[in-house]
Amino acid sequence: MNLVDICTYNNYPSVSVAFTETAASTSLIPAGPEGFVIWSDSACYFLIGENPTVSITNGTPIPQNTMVPVKIPQSLRDRALKVSAVRITTSGTLYVIPVLRV
Repeated sequence: MNLVDICTYNNYPSVSVAFTETAASTSLIPAGPEGFVIWSDSACYFLIGENPTVSITNGTPIPQNTMVPVKIPQSLRDRALKVSAVRITTSGTLYVIPVLRV
């Protein structure tokens, strides 16, 4: 994993969302970060977008307690984004930290 620059808290706060068998989304993350570091306390699927609703068919799976760096496409960096999560087997919480380099 490459080193990352954590975005300043005031401009790009970390967010989290509790998820179950029903998809849930974080609050809006302001435009600007180059990526996110995402992890969850339970295996889940996630999806990033302006108003995403993740499912097992459109989401990316991540294992429990594993940090995953995700690069935001240049075409989306000028938009406020959310991260949506849904459980694989057990409900949990997804955590997102905006970063400047991934």
